[in-house]
Amino acid sequence: HLKLLLQPTLLRDRSSLVEIPPSISAMMKEAALSIISARENGLQFGRIDVPIPVTAGTELDDWPGGIKQKYSTLLPMLGELMKELNFSAEAMAERRFLPEGKDDAVGLWTDNGVTLVCFPTPESIEALNALIPTKPSAINNDVPSNGTNPNNGDILVLVNHQIFLNSFSKQTSKDFLESAKIIYMLEKLNVKGPKSMPVNGLMYRKYPQPFQISRRIGGGQYVPLKSFTTDDLPKMADVEQIFFDDSAVRDSDLSLFERLKRQLPNF
Repeated sequence: HLKLLLQPTLLRDRSSLVEIPPSISAMMKEAALSIISARENGLQFGRIDVPIPVTAGTELDDWPGGIKQKYSTLLPMLGELMKELNFSAEAMAERRFLPEGKDDAVGLWTDNGVTLVCFPTPESIEALNALIPTKPSAINNDVPSNGTNPNNGDILVLVNHQIFLNSFSKQTSKDFLESAKIIYMLEKLNVKGPKSMPVNGLMYRKYPQPFQISRRIGGGQYVPLKSFTTDDLPKMADVEQIFFDDSAVRDSDLSLFERLKRQLPNF
């Protein structure tokens, strides 16, 4: 799998580039290796978030078929993931859904000590709680002090959850999602620099390595801006400030034409 080049300091040497997976297959292999590492460290509940390629989108809607269209697109990607996790052909071929989420494409696959659930929703939380290997301790990812896993490495992994939190979300939803360790994440970021300068980047995490944010530069390459030291998802306000500070330095010498071209791609 690809090596992630980490740069721990901000606004200094950026001679190294962040290597991101060149294909969907490579990305899902990275995610599988992250799940394996998490199991080896005794984690029993986690999540992965991966980008899904847009298929059959329109000018008005990337996903006119809704969540079921997304499910059809994610399914072969999950096949790559399950293959790397040594799922049997029979387990990979199953098409099961949580009763609380069938209409929302909350799919379920289990084999070899791993349970994968795609597109979980707030309505499916109660059923998902029952699937976490150890209760009640696993909800907090508690592991015995001797490092052993009482369930022989069993783990529940949420894939591209649909539990979107806001000020009106129930506390049960907040607690549930916060208790799921982010094992793998590859997420595009679109933020603003000084004078509303568009800045594109990535939030990248491969367990057990830390979260890293990087900025896109010419040629579709990414330079690292900062690696975080904790397992917690960085706060978006902090991430936006890092990109803002970087843009204030990196984009300070852009000409008026270059600035207009950034802000108006068709200029």
